[in-house]
Amino acid sequence: MNTLCKIAPFTMVKNDKAIKSILDSIDPKRNTLGYKHNQFSIYYGAFLEDDSLIGFSQFIEPNMETNEILLATLAIHKSYQGQGIGGRLLNSSINNLQIRYPDLSTVRLIATEASTNFYLQQGFIPNGSRLIKKLGKSNLSRQIENLLLSIKAKQN
Repeated sequence: MNTLCKIAPFTMVKNDKAIKSILDSIDPKRNTLGYKHNQFSIYYGAFLEDDSLIGFSQFIEPNMETNEILLATLAIHKSYQGQGIGGRLLNSSINNLQIRYPDLSTVRLIATEASTNFYLQQGFIPNGSRLIKKLGKSNLSRQIENLLLSIKAKQN
């Protein structure tokens, strides 16, 4: 049996068939899934030891004026749901995005009725017709601030 090995960025083109397989496992008619590739999409994947893609998150490039990013899709193959992979993928994706975009402050999404409880458990809160998650400073941002404070203290 393969086990989850890594969560990493990936390109949609290379994994198009795997993405379709994941979506088909959840909803073969795709009546409830709003997945649509976008040229501004940022993808993270959940991969098995054999590099098989079993889940993915899709974010739309952040609006740096508001420091917000849209989570467009989070999908885990039906065979792997209920094992904590979705939460791990979501949190790892957000952590990576905070490193890439240190000023990122909010993740927004429109959840389906079936997925709302999952996102509430992940720390999202209702905000009108959407769910949002306010982000604290990333670990990297905190480390940089501490380093700068340390350097400033040594200079004084």
